[in-house]
Amino acid sequence: MYKFLVIILIALSFAACKKEEKAQKQEVTPAKPAQLKEIQIPDNVMTTDSGLQYIVLEEGNGVQPQKGQEVSAHYTGMLMSGKKFDSSYDRNEPIVFHVGVGEMIPGFDEGVFTMKTGEKRRLFIPSNLAYGEGGIPGVIPPNATLVFDVELVAVKQ
Repeated sequence: MYKFLVIILIALSFAACKKEEKAQKQEVTPAKPAQLKEIQIPDNVMTTDSGLQYIVLEEGNGVQPQKGQEVSAHYTGMLMSGKKFDSSYDRNEPIVFHVGVGEMIPGFDEGVFTMKTGEKRRLFIPSNLAYGEGGIPGVIPPNATLVFDVELVAVKQ
């Protein structure tokens, strides 16, 4: 009789553990990842001979840089999925480079080269004017079209 009671108690213990485990599984549901809004290329986009596309978000009234001049620009870089991969705004410091001499990816360089200070643009940069087939592992997939919101802050005279 004693063995029978021990077996019953053990069985009840296991049954209670199973119910508790089942309850815990029901409580732990992973949160759904935030949905990114895919970026659409608007109908009023301008397209250059190279294939760079852009829209002017805000007109600038300053100077346009000349080849080799030092410029500073704020930007946010995104994939077409809307996922941000870099931003000078996050660092609170604009990027500084010499325009038109290959210090930046070709599409970014071309887009900034034709801006005026104070201007804001959205650039749609095809992969051949960005990081191409290689991409940047873990950051930018191969053959990715990139989107940059750019503000030309200054042109050093």
